[in-house]
Amino acid sequence: MRNYKKSLFCSLVFTLLVSPFVMLGNVYTPNPATPIHEGMRLSQDGPLQLRLVAPRNGFATAPIVVRGESREITARLSSLNAERGSASLGRESIDIHYGIEAFHPNPRRDGDWQVIWVSVTVPTDTMPGVYRGEVQGLRQPIPVKLEVGEWLAPRPSDHRILSGFIQSPETVALHYGVTMWSDDHFDYLEKHLELLGQLGNDTLFLPMVARTHLTHDYPLMRFTTSGGNFQPELSVVERYLELWNRHVGAPRYVIMYMLRNPEAFSDTVHVSHVSSASSTGGEVREAPNFGQSGSVEMWRPAVAGIQQKMNQLGWDRSEAVFGAIHDGRAFTQGFRDFFSAIGPEVAWSSFTHARGDPSIPWDETHVIEGIRFSHMELPYDPSVGSTVFNGDANWNRKVGYATTHRHHFQRMETGDVGIFRHLASRPTVTTGQGRAYGGFGRIGFDYWAVDVGRRERPIIGLHERNNNLYRNNPRSIIEPGDDGPLKTHAFVMAREGLAEAEAYAVLFDAVQKGKIGGSLRREAEEVGERFRAIVGKLSDNRDTALLHTTDWQDVLIDLLNVAARVAEDSGQVAELPDIGTGPSIFREDRARDWTSEDGRTITAQFVEYDGRQVTMLLEGNREVAVPLDRLSQEDQDWVREETGYRIWRNTEGREIEARMVAGTSHDVTIVMPDGREFQLPLNALSEADRDFVRSEVN
Repeated sequence: MRNYKKSLFCSLVFTLLVSPFVMLGNVYTPNPATPIHEGMRLSQDGPLQLRLVAPRNGFATAPIVVRGESREITARLSSLNAERGSASLGRESIDIHYGIEAFHPNPRRDGDWQVIWVSVTVPTDTMPGVYRGEVQGLRQPIPVKLEVGEWLAPRPSDHRILSGFIQSPETVALHYGVTMWSDDHFDYLEKHLELLGQLGNDTLFLPMVARTHLTHDYPLMRFTTSGGNFQPELSVVERYLELWNRHVGAPRYVIMYMLRNPEAFSDTVHVSHVSSASSTGGEVREAPNFGQSGSVEMWRPAVAGIQQKMNQLGWDRSEAVFGAIHDGRAFTQGFRDFFSAIGPEVAWSSFTHARGDPSIPWDETHVIEGIRFSHMELPYDPSVGSTVFNGDANWNRKVGYATTHRHHFQRMETGDVGIFRHLASRPTVTTGQGRAYGGFGRIGFDYWAVDVGRRERPIIGLHERNNNLYRNNPRSIIEPGDDGPLKTHAFVMAREGLAEAEAYAVLFDAVQKGKIGGSLRREAEEVGERFRAIVGKLSDNRDTALLHTTDWQDVLIDLLNVAARVAEDSGQVAELPDIGTGPSIFREDRARDWTSEDGRTITAQFVEYDGRQVTMLLEGNREVAVPLDRLSQEDQDWVREETGYRIWRNTEGREIEARMVAGTSHDVTIVMPDGREFQLPLNALSEADRDFVRSEVN
């Protein structure tokens, strides 16, 4: 470390001596969440340094802004070396991109501005800690500090936070000028889905008819005709689902859009017609209206074909649902009869304000006027509760899961990316309807402006009124490049923010369900409140400037480190195929001095307590197990406090060791170290234990 500092100092001195004309004020390293746009006012409040914070199996990105430089800058990042030990991250983990609007692979200028984006991919087996390096190629090297947290992020496809980006195959073909459903078209689609897979996406929007709010002339479902009857042609749907499976993984929901809203049930139905399965493109034709003769025979095999393909792909957790955007509840008998005939077991997804709807019980099917709803997506800006750890922590809810955060996304239209970092950081939030959700939805992924015959505009909303369910949402978070899509600042903020939300969810779940106790629970509550406070201010004030003027990275590294310990204690460690979660790592700041019953001492890090033995990690990463009763009384008390265990006595004086997981004014539920769980009446316990339970309940 001393040699590194010496070489860095010499490099800086040399640069200043040979380039005395360089104005240091023309180079800036803004907070990574600061939206970058040409003409913005920039100031360098601290030293020039890139600070990156990421979990293992995660990402971190930060910008360098250069103004007034005549030459085009080609930057490079040295390897990142650990402050302690010999660990390092090589250049295979580092990406450099350029540009304001999008991340271009080659150097570029935007007026007299040059923006350099430094991104680091942190492998799963990276040792936690601080890594340092420098960005070279500028007139002065820029120091880089990477802080790798202890927590191991799951794969995006395994996120518990629900996400709902909308991908537009039709936009892709129109922008790049390729024929719909040709091999060239699918080549571009694969590049889009590769990026979408980096975020993880739980909702696959599948347009079944033409000219809805999601499509113009080319829905995914196509039809041929035989003897005047329409028959579904499933090759395009199947190929698209296979690509999705390869790059994104199994979604939670496949939403089949067949009409704009229930009020449009009797409107003319437009479908995409082709002559055969090998046909590309397609033409729009009128089909029998829903409920008319031949309509059930036309649509029943289409729905069944999608469900069959989902089964073939092994999408066991996925649910195919019908989708519509509506506030009205115009569910006529004809509407109910038709959709129950073509999909007897298919529920609905509704994007709605839900005004006037009854409250939805947890984990129960929601039925309104005979229509069964799988889930509802609500366009409400969430409120912030009085504390983090209130409410139900059921992550697999099927009803009422999403919000668009529409007030914040309206700011996104002007380039404010701050909300994207924490757009999913609210695992359970209550709306005005009393419903809770865990995620977000209805965010355009690649709805770029394209030529649709009238003027260039996004397809989304083209055939539907510009209602407030869509008007404030961003249409895209990636930008078109010469040969495929490019990442943007919003994209990387969403990617990193989703991982952070997962780390917070680990804390939330463990505290809510009583999986941890003692000092670890208190630490989880404290860092959870700090993390939530930033997001709460962001939402309450509708001012994303709060994010890029707040030391949120200080909170983030604490969150990642605490989440690692909570995950291990509560059984929430991410499972990654063919990749280990890394060895146990001795951290001096986590170690303490232990004393045996005969007075000998060692320095070690606490790992776990199984009710009989305490596992410790010694320097050098060697684990040892020591019987609890071989430790001093002070250490025994510390272990029980740390893990939530204590000695319980009944009214007859008999003792057991257990930890409390739930309690009321009448009874208490305890779990013994071997996993056995008991519910005991308070009047069977000692007075001291009754007082303890009452204080915990209060």
